[in-house]
Amino acid sequence: MATPRSTAHARIALGRRDIRRFEVDAPGTQAQERALLTRVGCSDAGIRYVPCDFATRSWYAELLAAGFESAVPACIVWEGVTMYLPPAVVEGTVRQVAALAPGSLIGFDCMDEGWVFSPAMQRFTRRGGEPWLFDLKAGTEEAFVRRHGLRCLDNLRCDALMSRYVPRTVTGQSVGACIDFGCFVLAGR
Repeated sequence: MATPRSTAHARIALGRRDIRRFEVDAPGTQAQERALLTRVGCSDAGIRYVPCDFATRSWYAELLAAGFESAVPACIVWEGVTMYLPPAVVEGTVRQVAALAPGSLIGFDCMDEGWVFSPAMQRFTRRGGEPWLFDLKAGTEEAFVRRHGLRCLDNLRCDALMSRYVPRTVTGQSVGACIDFGCFVLAGR
């Protein structure tokens, strides 16, 4: 599913021309994202689109074929993906990131087991044609990334996300909301 949030990288002005940016995603999702960028007037200049179905093809092989330099540290933003993939694919991806150049890191979100396997969410995601398959039990995120060769640099749950990133009014009232879905993990070598 394409959302404006997943195309945020296209709107970030990095200011450095030597940083290479790649978008690895399912071909249909990429087409939707590119159409959305065009519709809202955002440029995707400088982004190399790499179509890949994570469940059936090697994202890393596709990235290398598109010009990715494995000797250069990489920052991978992997949002809204893990819950749709089988556990073996998620684990393999984290292991592959652990094998990248020193200094590489990955940021990814993951859903708690209570969300992923609740009967209501299973019905909802199956009906939409994209069932949720992967979860992490709350509190196991650090052990998960460590088991696959990375070090947990940050593990942000709802309360931390709210206090760190959602502004407050002058009276201290939050201007946003966050459901306790799981967490966002930042892990690196």
